[in-house]
Amino acid sequence: MVEGFFELEASEHGELPDLFFRMEAPFTEINTYFKALLTEWETNFENDPDTLASLAEAGIPINRESAVQLLQRNDLDFSKVFFDQLSHFIHAIPDFESNIVLYISPQSCSNYKNFSKWLKGLLEKQFSNRIRIMIADTDVYTYYDYLQERCRDQVVTLNPDLQMDKALKQAATAGNPAAPDVQFRKCFFNMSDAAAKKNLGDIEYWGSKALEIAVKAGWKHLEAVAYMLTAGYLLNFKKYNRSIALYNNSLQVSEAAYSQGDEACGALVIQSLSLIGSCYTLAKDYGEAATVYAQMAGKATAMNDWLNAMEGWRMAAFSSERSGRADAAWQYYTNAMESGKNLDKPVRESSALPFVGAAMTELAKHTGKQSMMEKINHDMIAMVGNNWREKAAVA
Repeated sequence: MVEGFFELEASEHGELPDLFFRMEAPFTEINTYFKALLTEWETNFENDPDTLASLAEAGIPINRESAVQLLQRNDLDFSKVFFDQLSHFIHAIPDFESNIVLYISPQSCSNYKNFSKWLKGLLEKQFSNRIRIMIADTDVYTYYDYLQERCRDQVVTLNPDLQMDKALKQAATAGNPAAPDVQFRKCFFNMSDAAAKKNLGDIEYWGSKALEIAVKAGWKHLEAVAYMLTAGYLLNFKKYNRSIALYNNSLQVSEAAYSQGDEACGALVIQSLSLIGSCYTLAKDYGEAATVYAQMAGKATAMNDWLNAMEGWRMAAFSSERSGRADAAWQYYTNAMESGKNLDKPVRESSALPFVGAAMTELAKHTGKQSMMEKINHDMIAMVGNNWREKAAVA
């Protein structure tokens, strides 16, 4: 539900006046995470100059100062630099009086206890009251309960009980009931209700209705999202084959739109493949998972998306090991290392690259490649630093 809410509100069809941004930098260490977030923020703008240009053409000029050069320094408080950049961004948007919401959802987390400590430290920082932080917790894995207890004046917890669902639905579906975006949001909430009632037939029904609306309106990205949302809800009920089929539909739509020049759908191509790989992993079909993750890595490489390329190769290697294909795993780990070399140093230091080095070292021990261990260590020191083993050991 949280993912679907974010996808809608982050799109042009969102109902709330706030601007939503997802921050996915992997969490590895408390002391380096603000730098990782700043790196992600700056990289997104540096790699997508067309966004600012298109906003200017639409009459929304944003004069933004880059902080890329500051990332090379080691004498700065990167939490301050990060929040300063966000504040400058807010004030650079003409006539914008709402907030920006950062949905912090790390691609991977080495240690949730340390991540919780980092969140508590974040709340102790001084930053604009127009910057809001959003995180997601569950009843099963309650990592962030103590934040509510210790920071009552700063933390608001929304528990998705029946009454909250009704309130959210009423707020998010307000507007002209004949408008396609309002109808789409209603389908999304109806799917959520169906999932809560474990009514798989209604999940499929409302997913198909959302798809019809997106197709009729010509919204390729939301067409893909409709497939993803339906698949995600069904995955909760271990409907692996059906979810895979729907994620494949999302992949086909995203690839077609991307090939026709819709750059925004490139990220959906990668996301679709990642989700398909996850389905195969959950179903313990590691052979298929390896194939899909390798496809993901190949697509990401073609887009110069080196972080997702590295992650795709890493998961392809992991899946290959699980399916007993050590040679394939070795090649995929090698590819992950090569992709990692293309990342900026701050990104490498906060990425899952240390886990690649650790896994590759273990594989070398057990496959007669002990002579390669010194080279792996040398490469990891060059890319991540002397403490790369410590970073890999915090999980």
